[in-house]
Amino acid sequence: MDNKSTNSSVIGNQHYLYHYTTKEGFIGILKNRCMWASNIYFMDDRSEFKFAFEILNDVIKDHKELCKLEIDIKPNKYKGTEVYSVSFSERFDIISQWDNYTGSAPGYCISFRKNDLNSNFKKGSEKLIKYNGKTRAIKEQYSYQFKLVKCIYDKDEQYKYVHELVNETLTNFDGKVDKIMIQTTIAEKLLEVAPLMKKDIYKEEQEWRCIITKVNDRSKLDARAGKRWPIPFYKLTVDLEKCLRDVYYGNCAEIDLEQVKDATSAICFNCGIEFSLSKNGGIYHVGNII
Repeated sequence: MDNKSTNSSVIGNQHYLYHYTTKEGFIGILKNRCMWASNIYFMDDRSEFKFAFEILNDVIKDHKELCKLEIDIKPNKYKGTEVYSVSFSERFDIISQWDNYTGSAPGYCISFRKNDLNSNFKKGSEKLIKYNGKTRAIKEQYSYQFKLVKCIYDKDEQYKYVHELVNETLTNFDGKVDKIMIQTTIAEKLLEVAPLMKKDIYKEEQEWRCIITKVNDRSKLDARAGKRWPIPFYKLTVDLEKCLRDVYYGNCAEIDLEQVKDATSAICFNCGIEFSLSKNGGIYHVGNII
């Protein structure tokens, strides 16, 4: 599905993904070498979480077998979900992304090499975690499971995706009628793809999501203050030297370029990363990693 804008200034590069963040978020990423993947149930804006369940319940209404079982799946039953998500976009310098992720204030847009980012997350997921079980035997588990996937904006594609998810679940039950287990399994599968379901009105954003599930490394779990409640998150390690391409400072009408240069350079130097600075199309570009 091609949703490219005719405005070339906001068309990204297919090899890169852009992450928009606040000044505090930028400092945190460089300082801690990680990104925060937020628990999807506790995000300040829960509309996307609810939207996925709206699609599911529409599919259920048209599904004879599920109607017969009186399957009813509501999002508020899954408060304990452990699905974490961090957002990227294919689009560079797009107003809605600046506003959504920098709070309508000046902030940073970081570009990553898509393939390297995917390899980075894969490598992190394969880290073996050892722990003591009830028998005190040392067991090993992967840190987490992940998907780095483009969001789905097309309504027909969304319904097809969820319909296939439902049919796959029923097939796995092989004719066994267990209403509670069927409901739970369908809901769990939906939660793992819920962050991908976006309304068509947002298609210009061309978002991608890194979705983290089945977390075994509990040491990487933390929480931050949200606008209305605390938000649990997973600290997703990023190899900046390998994945990072450029850093941009923007979403501001007037700026002291030299001050931005000095401040950004100081932050990067303190974190062991060196940048050069230039200006690019009204966005203050703080260079390629060396």
